[in-house]
Order: sequence, then structure tokens, then C-alpha cells
Amino acid sequence: MNAADAGCAANTQPAADAGCAANTHSAADAGCAANTHSAADAGCAANTHSAADAGAQPAAGLCAEHAWREGIRPGGVVSRMIAATEEIWENCHRHPFVQGIADGSLDHEKFCFYMLQDYVYLFDYARVFAIGVAKAKDPEVMRIFANYVQQIMSGEMDIHRGYMKRLGISPEDAERTVPSLDNLSYTSYMIRIAYDDGAAEVAAAILSCALSYEAIAERMVAEHPGTPARPGIDAQSGIDARPGAENGDGHPAAARPDAAARPGAADHPFYGEWVQGYASPGYHAANLELIDLTERLAEGLDEARLQHLIDVFVNCSRYELLFWDMAWEMRS
Repeated sequence: MNAADAGCAANTQPAADAGCAANTHSAADAGCAANTHSAADAGCAANTHSAADAGAQPAAGLCAEHAWREGIRPGGVVSRMIAATEEIWENCHRHPFVQGIADGSLDHEKFCFYMLQDYVYLFDYARVFAIGVAKAKDPEVMRIFANYVQQIMSGEMDIHRGYMKRLGISPEDAERTVPSLDNLSYTSYMIRIAYDDGAAEVAAAILSCALSYEAIAERMVAEHPGTPARPGIDAQSGIDARPGAENGDGHPAAARPDAAARPGAADHPFYGEWVQGYASPGYHAANLELIDLTERLAEGLDEARLQHLIDVFVNCSRYELLFWDMAWEMRS
């Protein structure tokens, strides 16, 4: 079943009306309340961008660009993972699908296709966490993995269902969505890694998805802050067109319409909810816990095993890029 079959093309209502708080394959709604890091501790309060400045409803306090790097230990395995994927992550950020969300130009049908694929992705994503429970030897690690399984199945997926209901997509239609080949390949890889290896590899596979989304969203907010309405200012040239104003040659400027406010990425009426979710303090706090978990599980491992963890992270990052390609091309 494709997005058009599921009614995606027909719906053009803003995400705010459509319940778009459904953050896709994220840990934001998957148990963040359990994390004791506060936004202040995480440095997320540093972002002072206000939607009011852009002529829209104020956005919640969001994390500053690069907040996702917080908690990464110099020389640690996560730092090495990030160094190995810089080019891949840059390609993800510059992908036309991602940029379309950032500037609000993405076709709604493509986004709906992505949401449906992400919905079926979540089932297998939860399975990876569940295998992590079985692989973990430390009860605290078991608890962390188990919390994510519960929150994905009872929290995040319910949000997806609510969003799809407003889009006119029934749960039955959503659950009949056939995973694309890229989607199936990605989740099959994660599940195989989880079965064949240990809890450390499970954490490495999970972290790639979670952390890359935070990096993308924080950069969207930083690069697309929006602009406020400017009374009497020409939207194209910036010439002051208020009565009595003069242009560059000393003659009165012709009247021009006011420049309308341009919402930033976090304030966009359709995609702003998505951006806010991944740049939120709660999502950031969950990622801090995952970073810490990955480092804990990597302690004492030999270099060959550490390199394997890095390879898993790199491969999952490559799959993230393929997921964006898949969504952009609506590829089955």
C-alpha cells in the first residue's frame, strides 16, 4: 500500500491540526520522563529563538545547535562513531527531504509516505530494544531497554495512530503498509546485529537513529530561524517604503506592501511540530541516557570489538541516509 492509497495526498491540513506531535522513530516520547537530566542540565535552554519574533505562536524552549554533542566523551567510543560518520550525517542534513522539512517546502504526500513507512519501522525498532533486554546482563540496562519497548508500543505508536486518524488513515490501513525494501533492509540489519551480538551492539544500532535526528533538528532550528513581519519594508529589496521615506537617490519611495513574517523551521504550521519534537529538551535527555549507556557497555571491550561497534553505527547511519532517499522518492 502506498501513501496515495492510504489517503495521504488528499489531506493538506497543518500538522498542528493533524496532531503532528507524533515524533517519528524517536525516543522523545519513548520514556524521556524517566531521565533525570533537566533542560538546564542539558544546555537546551540556550536556544532563545521565539516564534513570536517570526509572527507565529511561540515555540517551546528548544535545544541549541550542537547540544546533541553534550555527553560525548572525548576519546570515547561514541566520539569515534561520530568522527566516522561526519560525511554521512552531513549528507543526511543536506538531503532535499530534510531541507524540505526545514524550509516548509516538502510535499505533504512525501511526508505522509514517510510517516507510514516510519510507523511500520517502529515495530521492528521496538524488537531491537526487546532483544537488548534479553542480551543485557545488568538489570539496570534491562530496565532501560524495557522502558523503551513499552513507551514505543504504548506511547509513540499511539501518537502515530492519532495523527493518521486525523489524516483519514485507519489503523488497519497503516498496519497493512508494506515496508519498502530500504526500510526492510534497515530493520533486518538491526535485528540481525541484535540477535548475533550483544547489548553493546544493540545500543550502537539504536543510537545512530536517535542521535542523528536530534542533530538534524537542532541544525534546522539554527539555520532556519524565520523572520518577523516588517511594516513598510519591501520583502525583496529591503527598501523602506513607509510614507515619507526616501530611496537611495533622495526621492520618495513608492509604496510597497509590508513584508510578511516568515516562520522558522520550529514554527512552521505543518512541519514545526516535527522539528520541535527532535530539538526538545526531553528528546535530548533521552539521547544523553543512550550515549551514557553505549559508553558503559563499551567499557573494557578490546579494540576489535570497539571497531565493530563503530562499524554498526556507521552502517545504521548509511541506512538513515537511505531512509531519507526512500521517503523523497516514495520508493517501495
